[in-house]
Amino acid sequence: PVIAIRAPGPSAAEPPQAPTPSSPATGGSLPSTMRGGEEAVISVDVANTGSYEASYTVSLKINGETRDSQEVTLAPGQSERVVFTISGNEPGEYVVVVGDLSGEFTSWLWINWWLIGGISGALLLVVSLAAWWWYIRR
Repeated sequence: PVIAIRAPGPSAAEPPQAPTPSSPATGGSLPSTMRGGEEAVISVDVANTGSYEASYTVSLKINGETRDSQEVTLAPGQSERVVFTISGNEPGEYVVVVGDLSGEFTSWLWINWWLIGGISGALLLVVSLAAWWWYIRR
């Protein structure tokens, strides 16, 4: 996702105005799936398509809540990748919005079945050995 910034040029009667976001272009990245608790790295390209230096605050919203924001100042024709790192995500569906752009990713719960199986097997072995020991001592 890319947010393009256009800084309007001054007219004879008006001072330069603040830049406003214009239509999005292409670029950036968003994870599609991840394990719960892992970091999500979300990036967006911001470009100044105007003729003047411009500043823009890039806000990241997840499920409608602003989670982070960064301000970028760009010269005319300059672009920059803005990267957000979000951690502590619980398992579930997430909708990400940056400006007029949106995407979604899924955080899922990962269960280590090998560890659970190993612990269960060790517990079964201990119980079996204890029962065998008790049977022999009778």
